[in-house]
Amino acid sequence: ALMDKLCCEWKIEASEDGCRLWHQSGAGGGGGAGDAESKAFGGWVALTSASRSLEELGVHDGAQLMLEQPRPQGKSTGGYNSYSSYSSTTSYRSYTKVEWPFFHRARVEYKRQAFKDPQDPASRLAVNDRVDAGVLDPLDSARVASWYPATVVEKEDLRVLVHFHHREKPKAKLPPLLTDGGWLSERQLAPEAKTALETVFKRYATGSRIDKSGLRGLLSCATNMLVQEDSPQVSSLLSQYGDGQAVELEGFLKYWQYKAVNRNAWLEDELTRLFERVGASLAGQSEEEKLLHQGREWLAQTSIRLAQFRSNEYPWSVGREKSGFHDFRRYDSLDAKIDGSWKQCEVQEVNWEEMAVLVQVRSAGSTKRETEWLPMESDRLAEFETKSLEKEEEVAPLLTRTQSRGGVCVRPGACGLHNLGNTCFMNATLQCLSNSGALRSFFAGSPEAPPPFPTDLSSSPLSMNGRLAREFGRLLAQMWSNSHESCVPTELKSLIGQQRPEFSGFQQQDAHELLIFMLDGLHEDVNRALYPRPTLPVVEAQGRADAVVAKEAWGQYLQRNNSRIVELFQFQIRSEVECPVCANVSVTFDPIMYLTLPVPKPPHSIKLTVVPLDYPRVPMQSVDVVIEKGATFAELEQQLWVQLGRVRGDSRFVFADVWSNRVDKIFEERQRTSEILTSVVLFAHELRLPAAALRPGAAVVSFVPVVFKRERKSTYSHSYGDERCAPPRILCVVGEETTNAEVSNQLLALASDLLVSAAAAATTPAPGEAPAAPAPAPAALGEALEFVTQADSYRRGDSLPREGPFLWDSNRHTLRNLAVIFLREDMVEPLPTCLPEVLNLRSGTGAGGGTATTLHECLLKNA
Repeated sequence: ALMDKLCCEWKIEASEDGCRLWHQSGAGGGGGAGDAESKAFGGWVALTSASRSLEELGVHDGAQLMLEQPRPQGKSTGGYNSYSSYSSTTSYRSYTKVEWPFFHRARVEYKRQAFKDPQDPASRLAVNDRVDAGVLDPLDSARVASWYPATVVEKEDLRVLVHFHHREKPKAKLPPLLTDGGWLSERQLAPEAKTALETVFKRYATGSRIDKSGLRGLLSCATNMLVQEDSPQVSSLLSQYGDGQAVELEGFLKYWQYKAVNRNAWLEDELTRLFERVGASLAGQSEEEKLLHQGREWLAQTSIRLAQFRSNEYPWSVGREKSGFHDFRRYDSLDAKIDGSWKQCEVQEVNWEEMAVLVQVRSAGSTKRETEWLPMESDRLAEFETKSLEKEEEVAPLLTRTQSRGGVCVRPGACGLHNLGNTCFMNATLQCLSNSGALRSFFAGSPEAPPPFPTDLSSSPLSMNGRLAREFGRLLAQMWSNSHESCVPTELKSLIGQQRPEFSGFQQQDAHELLIFMLDGLHEDVNRALYPRPTLPVVEAQGRADAVVAKEAWGQYLQRNNSRIVELFQFQIRSEVECPVCANVSVTFDPIMYLTLPVPKPPHSIKLTVVPLDYPRVPMQSVDVVIEKGATFAELEQQLWVQLGRVRGDSRFVFADVWSNRVDKIFEERQRTSEILTSVVLFAHELRLPAAALRPGAAVVSFVPVVFKRERKSTYSHSYGDERCAPPRILCVVGEETTNAEVSNQLLALASDLLVSAAAAATTPAPGEAPAAPAPAPAALGEALEFVTQADSYRRGDSLPREGPFLWDSNRHTLRNLAVIFLREDMVEPLPTCLPEVLNLRSGTGAGGGTATTLHECLLKNA
């Protein structure tokens, strides 16, 4: 109604593209919209909802109004960077390109104020300024082929050092790996390659050797795959080029020489990754090439390769996952606040010159096109399916990921860090440093005193001019201010990424690598030693006492490195080297900050279920047996007796794979536990050996599996079928000395024990019911049971003869079983529910528990 009234009074003929109405409150602030959008237009706010009342939109008495008409600019076909307005009556492919004068002027002014223009003589770039940096066309040096977002990291009078974001690094040029040997001489490693590999060795070595832990990290980096300490790659390298436990420099170099001579297909890629990780200098590489490999380049301040930030279209490879939410592309899906409510929209046009996007509401089955131009930084834009799926009072998931959340912590310092992608490695490192009390006091201070680190800031070329120390101190102060439940370390991550490009993305990285960089960077930022640093000789013992030599070496070290980091984290290690030829002994004391210790793994254990001799009167037990890998089942049995605290006597354990109440396989004593598959459910059946088996020279003992079935009428026919109803058992048979009658008696005893349990459950009547009859005596079970041999899942089996020797084919025992069939279903009806539950008696030192390992134990183990 207000629009119609204004157009009528001001004699404005609204075009088919309509008009736009802006308002500004009497106090000069914007009402009814977010602060970001209001500031972008000097306090003016667009009235976008035609159906809501003026009071709901924040238009009150004294407000100023501005009516904006579009200015036609001719026909357009909707190019990528065109800015246009759709209406419900115009065609998608041919519409009038229009310009909104106030919108255009405000956006250009915003961009001018927010980002410097390198081509403007009055604008001088400074460190941390954001720009567009271009890469020249290889065929035309006067034309920029592609543009990338970049940051100025260093500045000189006539040039700036820019860090390209997401520009592909040039492939590193490896030095010659081998010398040109003669026909009869073996080709050796070239000096340049040998020097680079020695740098790699020092990075992963502990002392003068690389152990399994170091080789795991080295091979993981080289192959770009996760390699375990017990993998074949590590074992092969240790056995062929080391002593089985570690490899020395000579063997390490021979390993890479062998790969180079045999022209390993992946050698170049593996060495490139290693040299990049350790920062090994490659011979023949200029300073410019080194910078390019880091994603950096020096450019003249007047170069055509520099432009105002967001003034150019970036390559499609600069994807959303790298550049963040506000790197808009045409046809992107997002949420936008249109007419006072959040709706799912699609980006129709992107205008980098004005830093604006044209969004269109997705409306299934509707012919009306709801479109609106919005600033890129507007808080009326959010990630797709965040705001549009939540209630108005809920916090937007986008904001919770990009803003620190206020609130009081459970206790001081219990402040979380947001995950900026796969940055859990960084958050873990920062939390460890944050909880180092002396370090925190130095960089963050306390409520009573300011932090002391500013007085130690260094301006040497090796430092970051205090930027890392200041940002780290700011983050610690925020985490310990007790005013935030969580913080977002975006600025610190960006600063780290500028110095170490491998940390600039959002992929997983090594936490120890980041810790090394953080401590080294903080040390250089607060290093009190004057620059340039003096060059001092190595302090040798020369027969003097260790305490004297150590003190002299430490005092000399402090002349070059003197910081709070050194005081808190660095120490000395005594190194003694004896010459094998002249027996001369050299003793030195070297500074060190990292002590790499292997964390002992929990002992290997095997989970199994023990079936006692008196089951089901005694319940089964679940046990984790601690035993070495590759042990035999005979050794497993011995350890099981020890762990149960029992003596073997005339009993023994037989190990079997049990599934679905039947025995799939019986393991022999000589077999190894490494043959147990992950799908195996291992049972240990306790058996009492018959007297015949204990006599010297007794016949071979066989173990026969027994299954328990009940005869049940089929639901779909009048026939009867067999169903397993209880856990299986195992019988002990001695050659041909065991008769069928003895086997029948054993089966009868096992069946009687089960029926006693079933009867005990049945004799506990429910309220109002009469008690059931007690279980029949074993002698009275003859008509209710049937014993069969050679039974399996598909065959009922043959009846067990009553006389004669028991004949058992042990070669088929993995498939065929003895079976006890209960002919009366009512006798065993409660069996599945009445059997006792399995007791959990697992050892606390097995896989289920795990014992704590102290630092002192690690030191003693690796001394």
